[in-house]
Amino acid sequence: FPVHLLDVPPGEPLQVPLSLPAEVPGELALNHGTWSSIIAYPEDNPGPVKPPTSADRILISGGGQGVCAEVAIGIAQRYQRVLILIGRTPLPEDPTEFRKYTLDTLPEKKAEIMEALKSTGEKVTPVMVEAAFGQFRKRWELLDNISRMEAAGSKVRYISCDVTESDAMVAALSDVHAAGEITY
Repeated sequence: FPVHLLDVPPGEPLQVPLSLPAEVPGELALNHGTWSSIIAYPEDNPGPVKPPTSADRILISGGGQGVCAEVAIGIAQRYQRVLILIGRTPLPEDPTEFRKYTLDTLPEKKAEIMEALKSTGEKVTPVMVEAAFGQFRKRWELLDNISRMEAAGSKVRYISCDVTESDAMVAALSDVHAAGEITY
């Protein structure tokens, strides 16, 4: 019994077909009313897609955190190419504060944030602490992941941009294209 994942943009009505042809691979995407599918090939037989060359510049949206970051780190380890990451989390202007912490010492930062909030004299709620710590942790994770990609041999460029804002994406991609062609 096959399972199909549906990727539907926010705000677009869900139009699930009553039946799917047998040849449809596991994942379907709906983009402005048009269905498309993603085809996965075995690593030793990449199908029509050629592996990146040393000259390739690879663009990855959301590659600074989470699953996409792990994919980007895997690409960095395997190919050592230029990676251009686009994500919403802004890079900190001064990364010094963030680099003082490791995954094991992040709870110390959370305690520091709680004490700083208490020092204002206002009532501190867990939601306030989590919000402030969440912002710090996102930036910490972003810097940590970029460091892991660079340690694997890739040159990394990060652009803070919300991919759902078309004008911002056009500006970001224009800037990227001015620096060299995106090949993947």
